Amino acid sequence: MKLTPIFSPHRAFLLPLAVALSFAASPAQAVLLIADFNDIAAGTPVNKAGGTGFSGNWGGSAASNIIVGDLTSTLYNVPQTGTAQALRNGTNGIRQNFRTVPTSPTGEVWFSFLTRTRTSADGTDTESAGISLNPTNTASPFNDRGTFYIQMTGNDLVYSLGGGESSVAIATKTPDVASDKLTLIVGRMTINGGGVDAITLWADPDLMANSDINAYTPAYSNSTLNGPDSITRLGAISYQTADPGLGGGILDNIRFSDGGGDSAQAFFDVTGVPEPSGVALALLGSGAFLARRRR
Repeated sequence: MKLTPIFSPHRAFLLPLAVALSFAASPAQAVLLIADFNDIAAGTPVNKAGGTGFSGNWGGSAASNIIVGDLTSTLYNVPQTGTAQALRNGTNGIRQNFRTVPTSPTGEVWFSFLTRTRTSADGTDTESAGISLNPTNTASPFNDRGTFYIQMTGNDLVYSLGGGESSVAIATKTPDVASDKLTLIVGRMTINGGGVDAITLWADPDLMANSDINAYTPAYSNSTLNGPDSITRLGAISYQTADPGLGGGILDNIRFSDGGGDSAQAFFDVTGVPEPSGVALALLGSGAFLARRRR
């Protein structure tokens, strides 16, 4: 009886080719940043760690507090684990806390965060909460957001993306009625280490109803932005315009991801729902697998 060799010349050629292709198809190491404040002891976050993708401890305003309870939204699917907590600062005037980012996400980067901000009935007192990127390192860095920040102030989205501060109303304010706004912010930006960047911001896209975020009108979009070349620090903003006032804006579940070069993975990392293109690829892959099984 003639025995067939286990490694024929044909197979010997295919094996290293398959290995090479598998390495070529492997995505780069993804950068994922998560700050949901659920792994920090109660009280001020200063000199405490926690989170994912950061180094060192939280710095900035000592007046911030880790408070009981998570912010949650039915518009996306990013559950939180651990002790249900969020960040709040009731100080009158801009305040923030920040962490060092040792490895910056690059390429197409997706991000999301939740805020809860209130406005008094007469409209004079508001709460603010949001994020800053690379806040200025001054003598009092807790009140200097730098030139790149995104926050909710009352019912308005307030942003500075390298060209001065602007705002857009996200929810209508009824005169003489206090408002309490829970907001999901989802963003996409390019970080390419120089040259022209782009950023798009969405406020309250219902991704559970339709995961195609491009079906929703952006609150802001700019494809010729001179954005940051990298993220070196992440700032968590929370304050109010009156003291004692309303208590201060609440910030929770900050997420950034570059998906290791896979934009569909990055989108999933920060929203918990698959990007439509990613769904199509998954269905295509499962269809090919079933076809092979039938043979």
